[in-house]
Amino acid sequence: MITNDHQAHSVSHYIQIWATILILFVVSITIAQVSYERPFVLVTSFGIAMVQAFLVAAYFMHLREEKAYITYLLISMLLALVLLYAGTMGDVNHSAGKNWEATDTAKIIQDNADWEDKLNEAANGEASSEAHGEAHGKAAH
Repeated sequence: MITNDHQAHSVSHYIQIWATILILFVVSITIAQVSYERPFVLVTSFGIAMVQAFLVAAYFMHLREEKAYITYLLISMLLALVLLYAGTMGDVNHSAGKNWEATDTAKIIQDNADWEDKLNEAANGEASSEAHGEAHGKAAH
């Protein structure tokens, strides 16, 4: 049932929105493939993704016809996205330093491998000494 608040949209309207989202997708992929500047790629990709999310929410989810509190929720979620992005941007752009090195992890892995080698040697040594002792025991009989 269609009310005055909810106007019926034609199929061509949805196809236009879908085509716009598809074009924005192609643009974001093309920018990521062509540009070597990481900050530019990240900013444009996130910007395009936000526009795409807005189009989906506004038109396909029919949130344009909802009450005003939906707008406040959307704005607060976009603010949260911006804060998350801003909080991680420094680490993504400046990857130098010990936070990005795997030295501790590599040392732990190497230590575990060394212990496994020692255990394997001990197990093989124990098995060979049993065989050695059996050889002496049989020879003594």
